Amino acid sequence: MAILKNLTVNDTGFEQLPAGTTAQRPGTPTVGMVRFNTDTRVVEVYTSAGWVAYDDQQTATGGTISTAGGFTIHTFTSNGTFTPTYTGPVDVLIVAGGGAGAPGIGGGGGAGGLIYNQGVVVSGGTGYPVTIGPGGGAGPTNHGPDGPAGSPSSIFGITATGGGGGAGYYTPNNNSNTQGGSGGGGPGYGFGPGIRPGSTGTSGQGHPGGYGVHWPGTPAGTHYGGGGGGGAGEVGYNKYGNWPQAQAFDGNSSWDVTLAGISSGGNGMVNTMSGSATYYAGGGGGGNHGPGNNYGWAVNTGGLGGGGHGTGGNGNPATFYGGGGGGAHHPGNEQGGAGYQGIVIVRYKSS
Repeated sequence: MAILKNLTVNDTGFEQLPAGTTAQRPGTPTVGMVRFNTDTRVVEVYTSAGWVAYDDQQTATGGTISTAGGFTIHTFTSNGTFTPTYTGPVDVLIVAGGGAGAPGIGGGGGAGGLIYNQGVVVSGGTGYPVTIGPGGGAGPTNHGPDGPAGSPSSIFGITATGGGGGAGYYTPNNNSNTQGGSGGGGPGYGFGPGIRPGSTGTSGQGHPGGYGVHWPGTPAGTHYGGGGGGGAGEVGYNKYGNWPQAQAFDGNSSWDVTLAGISSGGNGMVNTMSGSATYYAGGGGGGNHGPGNNYGWAVNTGGLGGGGHGTGGNGNPATFYGGGGGGAHHPGNEQGGAGYQGIVIVRYKSS
């Protein structure tokens, strides 16, 4: 085999590349190899990302198509199929449905799991199914079980986990059955005083929910508060801090009054896949005790990224992709807020 350097072909004819099927690619390729793929009908180059199409007609079908910043963007807000005409890399954002907040001093819903991958290599002509997970529904009223969890979203065999539901009033220890992409907030009541952790998130996708609190204290009386749901960017909050040392709180200090009403959801994460900086997957705020308690009716805000507020009434629903719903207050016959559905965005360099 001859090794040539700085070769110039001064001719008006052609230079013929090696050609073959995908299965006939070299078994041990090295960066810089060039060949014509007879299956995909494009010239392909071996790079650090694998075999990549050398093709000025990079196109695909599926979803709502837009362009921004030199990229072609496919946005899926319902189930569908992404089908590229070329073989090469894409970037992908996958957000699962958020969990619902719980009723009756319930925890806020956890945000849907968020996954952002760059350089995923797709094959020309292959249809890739897209699944969009719905958010957890508003669920039962009054004191009750955990809020419903969100559902997963997926593409390219990559799955983001649905958000965990907020823990309900009667959950005795924690809402360990509602782990999610981000965890739901802990319950604001249970079988005796104490601080109850929220559920955990999925590593690389989200964060745990905040503590829920049932604490007898004076002079304001017994204090209750559901924890905020975890978000893609941070843990959920709770009235009495997010640390184990909070269990030593005696219920009498001004700190109690100062921190009342901040069982907020954890913030989501900002991403520019859509063409602009956008927050996704914020946790829902925890629910408070209602009238007759100094801590009732305070608004526990949802995290940036669409988390629903926990209020002195029904928990507010999440408002953007992957957001967790807000927990509801008590007394009353209130519902936790519903979680918001997920989204999948795929982009590649425009032709």
